[in-house]
Amino acid sequence: MDNESLIQKCVLRDLSAWKEFTEMHTGLIRRSITYKIRNLGIPLPEIDINDIAQEIFLSIWENNRLSEIKKAGSVRGWLAIISINTTTNYCRRFVFRKNKRISSLDSPIKDTAMTLSDILPDTNNPAEKAIAFNELKALVDKEISKMPKREQLAVKFSLYDGHKQKDIAKILNVPESTIANHISQAKSKLKDVVKKYWIDDPVS
Repeated sequence: MDNESLIQKCVLRDLSAWKEFTEMHTGLIRRSITYKIRNLGIPLPEIDINDIAQEIFLSIWENNRLSEIKKAGSVRGWLAIISINTTTNYCRRFVFRKNKRISSLDSPIKDTAMTLSDILPDTNNPAEKAIAFNELKALVDKEISKMPKREQLAVKFSLYDGHKQKDIAKILNVPESTIANHISQAKSKLKDVVKKYWIDDPVS
């Protein structure tokens, strides 16, 4: 498939085309990231390089940024610039501890997505549930912010956007089993937070 057709299919949210696009340009993006971190003199480990690459693809997909491309021939230069800028911002957030990106439970949630209610203990008292919900929002939000970057991304796509695991795997260009593992670990952590809250500090 030629570049122009591939980009147009991605703009139309074709997941097969998106998978092909990410596979085609992963090398370029990783080289751009490596160039920038060497230029900055910051020896980031391989896992951080992978996180930056995933963040770049995530941003492009979520914001449908390929629609900005006017000429298919300019996509490589465009990707290199985005990669360099994203790498700089990543280093500021995670190396210098500035402007750290934290997932928030206040993000818009589609009707088909899971919500905090899915992990709240059952109660027939609306007032108690409302109190618990407000208190637990802060606790769960804090727990999500502690998760590894990849786990945060998987949780965001699953809980916030309602995507299926196979679709998340295509978007992030990782095996579906990896996504399943991330989501399972995240849910386990969140349930532990809720369980501890409900047992140690129940709403009376």
